[in-house]
Amino acid sequence: MKSARLSTCLALILAFSSIARAADTPTWPERYVNNKPDKDDLILPMPCGGSMAFRKVAIPSSGVLDDYKVTLGDHDDARAYIENAHVAYISAPFTDPKEKSERYYYLGKYEVTALQYAAMSGGACPKVDDDGWLPAVNVTWAEAASMAEHYSDWLLKNAAAKLPKVDGASAFTRLPTEAEWEYAARGGMSVSQSDFQARLPPMNGPPSGYIWYGASESSNRQLNVTGLLKPNPLGLYDMLGNVAELTMDPFRLDRVGRPHGRAGGFVKRGGDYRTPLEQISSGSREEFSPTDQKGSRREPTTGFRLALVAPSLTSRAELQQVQADWTKLAQTPPEQEDLGRDQADPVAEAKTLAEHADNPEMKRRLSNLAQVIETNIATRNEERERAAREALRSAVFGGRRFAQHFAALDRCTKLLALSDDAKARYKDACDRENQDYAFDSNAYIELITRVSAEYPTTILKAQSDVLVSELNGLGLKDAAATVGRVRDDVEVVRNKGSDAKATIINGWRAAIK
Repeated sequence: MKSARLSTCLALILAFSSIARAADTPTWPERYVNNKPDKDDLILPMPCGGSMAFRKVAIPSSGVLDDYKVTLGDHDDARAYIENAHVAYISAPFTDPKEKSERYYYLGKYEVTALQYAAMSGGACPKVDDDGWLPAVNVTWAEAASMAEHYSDWLLKNAAAKLPKVDGASAFTRLPTEAEWEYAARGGMSVSQSDFQARLPPMNGPPSGYIWYGASESSNRQLNVTGLLKPNPLGLYDMLGNVAELTMDPFRLDRVGRPHGRAGGFVKRGGDYRTPLEQISSGSREEFSPTDQKGSRREPTTGFRLALVAPSLTSRAELQQVQADWTKLAQTPPEQEDLGRDQADPVAEAKTLAEHADNPEMKRRLSNLAQVIETNIATRNEERERAAREALRSAVFGGRRFAQHFAALDRCTKLLALSDDAKARYKDACDRENQDYAFDSNAYIELITRVSAEYPTTILKAQSDVLVSELNGLGLKDAAATVGRVRDDVEVVRNKGSDAKATIINGWRAAIK
């Protein structure tokens, strides 16, 4: 008994001394965990005095089941079988009460470093030196996924208050999906649509200032520490080059615009320090087989970064909201909006026929038909919502031209009033300005008149909120501020019809003053 008690006491002493050593561990120097700090960084602690930095990745969204349509992949015919441009949808768990028209997730600001990986290994705290600032490599896919799981567990036990939450459910870390990774690599909402579709994200200078690639002016085919180069538009470092990054998705070939049915290994993204620049792009992807001839696969050119997300269903209230929203997706909007009423009827009819069909094969086919119709209606509704948003965007930029015209017309009025000589000199230029103003103002009125006729108020309200979020994300805050005025003008047209023009023009003139 004495021996058993002595063993228990020794175990407790060792455990408490281990906790004391962990508590006394000095905090890692900032250059090892956040070499380029930013006020918007989310910093979460790690064992051994460490930490990990995350960046918010925002997505336009107006509801729990609303997801954002993006085009991912590249347009390179030579690699279309693996990287073909395709439509994808993305959403996120977290919301900000101040930004109700967007959701967001977090992505690691840097690639997971050797020091961070060692701190989560469960052994003694690692030595803090410059080698630990290098990305963690020679890691299997399972080890990367396991590190994310262990980190989530450690955070819940040691720093739960620091974790973002959704309806009381705490966030957790995992490998990012391909869509989450590529959306962030391209710049998300912080870039224009044309820049988002480009092979590489916008760069203020040569690519060697942003990407470690296989050339003497860049990596010189050597692994480099994280965070030395410039970030992408979302403040994320080394998304392209340095080490290829593992994702949680299985690898699939492209089947002309859709994933092929055969799933293989896993996907790694972004290229590495040995990849030539011309082979690196935001859409570049490769298969990472979890095993090779030596056993579990490890590569000196492959690492990973973590995503911080939350469960899709976090409470009974959210489940009920999802169920209600899901039902609405394939339904016709309210009768007064007159959207697709005839197309909703076949869904109910097909379901009724399926319920009463005696033949099992007929029942199955009718059920499939109902599902196809529902999907088509939901797709049609989504396309109409995007078209409404683009129409509002065009009206916003059209309306903002009024400021230039008003200034020019006021200047013409003053010049023409100076003298007969001035009147003769400036008359032609002022006439052209009047013609341009008449054209642009008529085009604006025509556009919002079409918008008022085509789209109901509920769609315009939701899509204007999303548009405000998109414009703010691009730094176009002045344009975002005029979205509400455009929507007001649409309502003026609804109420006043052909008599609306004077009211609308006077409203813009008053707002610009």
